[in-house]
Amino acid sequence: MVNNMRGAMWLCVFVVPMAVSPVSKASEQSDESFAAAFQVMSSSPPYVRVTVINELASESRTYCVTSNILLGAIDKERQLNGQSRAPGDARKIVLSAPGHVFRFKQQAAMDYIPKRYSDEDLEEVRTALDAFATEDLGKIGANRLQLLIPGRHYWDVRDALACGLIERGLSPVMQDITGQVGLARPR
Repeated sequence: MVNNMRGAMWLCVFVVPMAVSPVSKASEQSDESFAAAFQVMSSSPPYVRVTVINELASESRTYCVTSNILLGAIDKERQLNGQSRAPGDARKIVLSAPGHVFRFKQQAAMDYIPKRYSDEDLEEVRTALDAFATEDLGKIGANRLQLLIPGRHYWDVRDALACGLIERGLSPVMQDITGQVGLARPR
């Protein structure tokens, strides 16, 4: 009995830090929107909201990155683990991951998929977006979106802005040439 209790306590110590932070349903990206981000490879990659679990550090974080960065991190992880990298493998892994949760054991893969904004940046973006109805946000062009966060260098909050738009049910992309956040056009 005592040995079983010690084993249970040992398990709890290591499982708790790996737990994924609770996220409200309103801020999750729909499976349809997530899958659509991987349908077409483009020079204007769509953003996706993911939970990344760093198994080396026993930590998880939920944030937004472009779809091509996620695919690259998965390819890097598989390469460093000695797994084959057939074309389309990373995409299959992405589309089959429950809850958009991805586990990484290789530091090089984690370095490939950095979180480029703070929780405070995201909160600032949410506050700015709250001034607009979602349908109005869908009409704002990329040049105007970057003006929503006055007093901040746009590149510092670009990924946070994309995350805020995903939370509102929109589908942001990183536009080619300018690197600005825009919204995907309906197909």
